[in-house]
Amino acid sequence: MKKIPIAEPDLSGKEKEYLLDALLNEKKISASGKYLDKFEALGKKYFQRKFSLSCTSGTTALHLALLALEIGPGDEVIVPVLTFAATAAVVVHCGAKPVFVDCNKDDWTLDIEELDKKLTKKTKAVIAVDLYGMPCDYDYLINWCKKNKIFLIEDAAEAHGAYYNGKPVGSFGDISCFSFYGNKILTTGEGGMCLTDDLRLYQKMKIFKNHGMKRKGLYEHEVVGYNYRLTNIQAAIGCAQFERFKEFLRKRKKIESLYKSLLSNLDFIYFRNYNKKRVRPACWLFSILIKRNINKAKEILSQGGIDTRRFFKPLHLQNAYRVFSKKQKFPNAEYLYKYGISLPTSVKLNEKDIKYISNIIKKL
Repeated sequence: MKKIPIAEPDLSGKEKEYLLDALLNEKKISASGKYLDKFEALGKKYFQRKFSLSCTSGTTALHLALLALEIGPGDEVIVPVLTFAATAAVVVHCGAKPVFVDCNKDDWTLDIEELDKKLTKKTKAVIAVDLYGMPCDYDYLINWCKKNKIFLIEDAAEAHGAYYNGKPVGSFGDISCFSFYGNKILTTGEGGMCLTDDLRLYQKMKIFKNHGMKRKGLYEHEVVGYNYRLTNIQAAIGCAQFERFKEFLRKRKKIESLYKSLLSNLDFIYFRNYNKKRVRPACWLFSILIKRNINKAKEILSQGGIDTRRFFKPLHLQNAYRVFSKKQKFPNAEYLYKYGISLPTSVKLNEKDIKYISNIIKKL
């Protein structure tokens, strides 16, 4: 029986060529080299920012953002309750408190109508998560943050290539953060990136990621820093991935369209609802709601060799983060978790694969 993974990177471009060049010709395998410079330049170009800084993961990118914004003990950061745990973990690591906000049922991003209820004198920032490739309402968020003198951090880990009002996701926050983990639209295996238009914030993040040193090798430490440096080898893979960015997005859009055409007539399948005039999401994982026993659905798909993922478990239901929720209810997040599932979305999928997956879902 054929196995269909939830995600699979396509490394059939120039990844091997650039990797061997870094290893054998340039002979730079650590945290310097031409591919690192090129990778960061490509990030600035595609996400339309003045400054770009590579790092080891999307998680460390978020951590660097919080450090640069001087968020620490006594501060509060508003975080959507439906997100991967790293979004809240970095807030806790900084000694600050994550304040959870529910998501909306339509596009699954954070509910902007809940923001005023969560605002206190301690609120220092909002982390807006572009969940499953869907941009948040950045017109509202930017105005709200400016009015309340609060920082906006974009967690765009899942949204490479998404657009909001004609601008790419990654171009809105005081600091924007991407992940290049192996299952992302663009990958370096592990890796991340911070982007900003503020030179001062860029310089602070650069020092923090390099052991607190202004210049590598001088062993003069300005702050207590971290080793969050991406390698030239990883960046070489990333450069080859960027060359095929538009191709990847085009293939994923085709996959999304085919899934929808095959599943849209099922009364127990629900898709996201969003403003198509303002928003162009990126199809990271094709995610839907199945109004059936979701664990049973997942089991039946698994029996057919199909790998799937439940939606992220809301943070207020997780042992590590219950302490921050004070027994609050987040009904929309709980509803989406109850019925939400992500289907295989690799660009290596063909039409036959998608029809096979869809036929099994129809049998539910």
